[in-house]
Amino acid sequence: MYGIEERSSIQEIGFVRLNAEWICDKIVWYEFN
Repeated sequence: MYGIEERSSIQEIGFVRLNAEWICDKIVWYEFN
């Protein structure tokens, strides 16, 4: 059953993963600079 709630939760997971990657990039950048 794929409703609006399912879609929003999938988008939230994608956003959290994107955010985590961005934070990791920031940490790496600070480590090397």
